[in-house]
Amino acid sequence: LRKIPGPLLARVTRWWEYRLVSKGDSNLEYIRLHQKYGPVVRVGPNRYSISQPKDVKTIYELGGKFTKADYYKPLLNPDPEKQNIFVVLDNDRHKEKRRKISPLYTMSSMVSYEPAVDEMTTVCIRKLYQFAKEGRLIDIPHWMQYYAFDVIGEITVSSSH
Repeated sequence: LRKIPGPLLARVTRWWEYRLVSKGDSNLEYIRLHQKYGPVVRVGPNRYSISQPKDVKTIYELGGKFTKADYYKPLLNPDPEKQNIFVVLDNDRHKEKRRKISPLYTMSSMVSYEPAVDEMTTVCIRKLYQFAKEGRLIDIPHWMQYYAFDVIGEITVSSSH
């Protein structure tokens, strides 16, 4: 991994990446870095940016040889039984947790959620039209969060599901 190219400072400190992100246009800089150095670029000590989807799949594939970074450790619940699937570091425990929830993500399950999504989309659009008609300024990200909560609530606790 030490042969992976990137800015010199990125090899020794995360301050380089911190400065980059704090400027607010890191996405554009990452594109420039990939144009200069190629599909895999060092952006910090033991931190890399990957631009090719096939490489991302190799790194994050289920049951792969790569494990999550120590970055996730502060997010772990001390009780292994209460750790959520997004932060579990151990591949076998992650596989076990994934197996328990995978039925929720089958195509037939996804199709069964469609009426709830459609209904909440209609409610959201109706509300946005109402705001537009009244000439009100609104915080769209805030309302998209409401929409997401409504969809999740409708799917998980609605009596129709």
